Formats: sequence, structure tokens, C-alpha cells
Amino acid sequence: MPQHVRIAVDAMGGDFYPSHPVHGALLALKELPGDFSLVLIGDKAKVEQELGRHKHNGTTRLSIHHTTQVVEPGDQPGDMLRNKLDSSMHVGLQLVRDGAADAFLSAGNTGALLAVALRRLQRIEGIRRPALAATFPTLTGNPSLVLDVGANADCKPVYLEQFAVMGAIYARLVLGFDSPRVGLINVGSERGKGNELTQKVHQLLVRLSEDGKVVFSGNIEGNRVFSGECNVLVTDGFTGNIVLKMAEGFKPTMEDMLRQIVRSGHLSQKIFALIGGKIFLKSTIGSLKRAFDYQRYGGVPLLGVNGVVIKAHGRSTPEAFKHAIAMACKEVNAGIVSMIHDQMQNH
Repeated sequence: MPQHVRIAVDAMGGDFYPSHPVHGALLALKELPGDFSLVLIGDKAKVEQELGRHKHNGTTRLSIHHTTQVVEPGDQPGDMLRNKLDSSMHVGLQLVRDGAADAFLSAGNTGALLAVALRRLQRIEGIRRPALAATFPTLTGNPSLVLDVGANADCKPVYLEQFAVMGAIYARLVLGFDSPRVGLINVGSERGKGNELTQKVHQLLVRLSEDGKVVFSGNIEGNRVFSGECNVLVTDGFTGNIVLKMAEGFKPTMEDMLRQIVRSGHLSQKIFALIGGKIFLKSTIGSLKRAFDYQRYGGVPLLGVNGVVIKAHGRSTPEAFKHAIAMACKEVNAGIVSMIHDQMQNH
């Protein structure tokens, strides 16, 4: 039975704080089903001022936890860990550690979030490195999970082996795949391709598959990342972050290219309007834009720490925050943390 979920939201994180986090929280309370409550972490006066702009009359499902400091984009993790203990990020993760919240959501500094999550929550026993796991659209219409997308630039083979295990658990419990297929992002599809890291990881994943821990489908080249052949794709954080940024850049690049075509005279304004209005933009391009819109996925879970942590995009809109809150609820009710813990004890 779904439990009541308490989510701590970083009201001082992201490019548009506290406006977008607060508005997103209100949208979630208004539009999302389920039994959940939210606590907005941040400067109480600023949060209340933002709530006033939306004529919010108050509810027992929403509260404010006052903090006095803000983690800025340029803050170094080491300095921030020592000097900003009353930041919204520190306090929100401490609430999760103390059991006062079931999940923490932030659009703030990624490096800071990783550092504080490791300090406050620590790693699940047996996990060598946590991973950021991003959901991607595919040709099949079903999402694919890619991890790591930025938490670990330099990886050892065992890290990617554990990413595969965590990713398969997430794909099964949250994305709904009965027996998720795992692939390894590599420069070639044949066994034995790649650098020393991917060759060793391939061997580990073959062994995991033989032991029935995951269903390993082999190497996946870059041109097949969005094919939907695999439900989980594992890679190091350096490569994964490049894939993530390329995907995020697809939508604005496509829009700019269309504008350039029109301005160059290769496609007259009249014809462009006719095609765009009746056929092209409303169907094909519209569908592509929605597929690659990060707002639909809300955020990126940090897997491998003792608590549900969601990293939202720095430019997240209120709609994106709403979807991230829905993701947090789903992860908590799925028992992701305990499932990863149990799997690692049997690994």
C-alpha cells in the first residue's frame, strides 16, 4: 500500500529560485494524485512572499523550514561543506537522514548536492560510488535509463557493474520493465571492442547475466542510444554527461535550425507557415520536442545513497518541479533504497 510521502524541496536551488520551486510545489499539490506533503526549505520571508503571489491560502500538506544560507552555482564543494551548514541543501538532506523527510529535491549546484548527499546520507553499504541516472526517450516509446550521467568522471569497472545492478532495479520498480535489458555504451557492438575500462566491464556484465543478476544485451554504440533496444545503459560519468548534454541540446538546436531555414529564404514564410501550421510542426516536430523536453522527466535520481535524492535541472520550470515531485513519490513508494541495499548484500 502506498505510504504518505514527505518531500523536502530546495526552495533556494536553481536558476529561478524561489519562484519556480515554490510554484512547482503548488502545482504538484493541486494536480498530482497520491498521499504526499511538501516542506519548502529556504528563506522563510522570500518563500512566503512567493506563496503570496499565487494567493496561496495555506494547507497542512505544505510547510516551510527556514534556513539562512544559499548554495550558489560557483560554490566549491569543500568550502560549502565547511561554511554553509545552514543552507537549504544541507538542511534538506539532514531532514532525510533524520527521518523527517522521505526524499529531497533540488535544482541547485550538482557538485554541491553530490558532496552533501555523501556527507549527510552516506553510501548504501556495498556501493562503491553513487550514480546519476537520466531517463531518455527512445524510438519504441518506452524510456531508457542512462547512468552515470555526471557523478563520476573517472570510473573503475566495478563502479559500472554496480551501476548496472542499480539501474536494473530502478527500471523494474519505477519504469515498469519486468526484465530490463542492460547495455554497455561502447565504440563498437562486438565483444572485445572499446578501451580497457569497457572491455573489463563487459566481462563483469556477462558474468552478472550468467548469474541471473541482470539481463545483459551487450555493447550499444552511440547511434543506438535512443533505439530502445536496452532499458538500461551504463557508462562512465564523463561519457554519460556528454550524451545527456547532447540530448538536452537537441530541442533548442532543432528550433534554431528551423528559424535559420526560414530566414535564409530556402523556405518562404508563407510555405513554412502552411506546412508548420497544418502538418509539420504540429505533429512530427511537436512530438520530437516533447520527447526531448527534460521537463517531462522532472529530474535525475541519485542512486546509491541512503535516501531518495532527485537532482532537477538548473533551469527547471514549475512544470518540471511538479514532475520531479511525482518522481520522488514513486521512488519512495517503490522502496528503491532498500531494494538496492538488499541486492548489494546478496551480490
